[in-house]
Amino acid sequence: MTKRKSFSPEFKREAVRLLETAQKSSADLARELGVGRNQLYKWKEQLGQRGARAFPGSGRGSGSSDELARLRKELEKVKEERHLKKGSRILCQGAQVKYAFVRAHHLEFRVSRMCHVLQISRSGYYDWQSRGQSEHSQPDQVLLQEIRQLRHDSKEAYGAMKTWQALRQSGTIWASTEWLDCGDWAR
Repeated sequence: MTKRKSFSPEFKREAVRLLETAQKSSADLARELGVGRNQLYKWKEQLGQRGARAFPGSGRGSGSSDELARLRKELEKVKEERHLKKGSRILCQGAQVKYAFVRAHHLEFRVSRMCHVLQISRSGYYDWQSRGQSEHSQPDQVLLQEIRQLRHDSKEAYGAMKTWQALRQSGTIWASTEWLDCGDWAR
């Protein structure tokens, strides 16, 4: 299947001018220009009816519109990558953190672009997304919920030590005696 040819308004006007000067037959002129003979007559009719307003489209021109489209796409890509990288400490993190970042920003940026910038595989991200919680992370989630509840109940007044002590007293966590004897801060 061949692409449809597109001609600039200047080309069309010049073709009509050559047709009207009648230096060559319309068939020869059409063959030389690479257009159909009927097309030349349509252009002549349009120019006669509309004058300066004929051929409002930009046509294909010298390929500058293709170049412009390519440059705009490249600029969009660079802006997106720059925005993702700028001031982001996420690039130094592990894959799990990067996957969470992609999930949090998937409406703002394309997943494929984020995976490329963060140097993670797209298939790895989608695999991570479809996985459930691991057995190891489930108790961590319970502990995190209890820590959040303690912080809320204490109006965020508890620091790390008081939070740890409260969790230990409630039986949520335990510590070995070796760990407790490691210094004054643990008392």
